[in-house]
Amino acid sequence: MSDPPLVAALELSVGDRVVHDKYGDGRVVQAAKLGGFDSVIVDFGRSGRVRLALLPGLPLRKVEAAS
Repeated sequence: MSDPPLVAALELSVGDRVVHDKYGDGRVVQAAKLGGFDSVIVDFGRSGRVRLALLPGLPLRKVEAAS
């Protein structure tokens, strides 16, 4: 059985390009459940890797889906 897709505020997969209001441009490097929430780790380059819980209102948007 495969993992269910993320169903919170955003649906993100490994490889998706995103933009965050504070951290800038990034790429999703991991997606998982964390304490009952969907979460992702995003590599924002100079800002480093950041784990984000995908909750409504998160200042993050998908720019491009993984190819």
